[in-house]
Amino acid sequence: MHFITLNEHHTHLIEQITHTLHTEWHELKSWSDLDNIRQRLITRITAPSPQTVACFIDDKEQLLATASIILNELIGIKDSKWWIGEIVTVPSARGKGIGSQLIEQLYLKFKQHTDECLYLYTPDMQALYRRMGWRDVQQTIANNEQVTVMKRG
Repeated sequence: MHFITLNEHHTHLIEQITHTLHTEWHELKSWSDLDNIRQRLITRITAPSPQTVACFIDDKEQLLATASIILNELIGIKDSKWWIGEIVTVPSARGKGIGSQLIEQLYLKFKQHTDECLYLYTPDMQALYRRMGWRDVQQTIANNEQVTVMKRG
């Protein structure tokens, strides 16, 4: 398993991530259009750090999990500038701790760039994130569902 921080030359991985995000959340507006997803990823990987897209791949360069550091993901959450989001583990790799490892590695990479807190939101994975050191901030609505906003740092 290999940790990759994407750049514009990782076109094969950008396509895999685009399709994975679309497959996972296509019923939600932000992930319903492949071209919009692709452009958002490219914009993020060419932005100044710490905004980034990262992933784990296997030895055949197939995607195992992906996550992004996103600037201003949810507006209106006090002091929340940086977010980790678009966290997906492909179905064949689930249940092996790969997503948790990716979140931890990306968090450590983020902390190399800033001492600010990192935020996330989740509708149903609060217990997992709490075990990883994330703390509840508030409840809100995102993508038409009740979510818990959490932070670490």
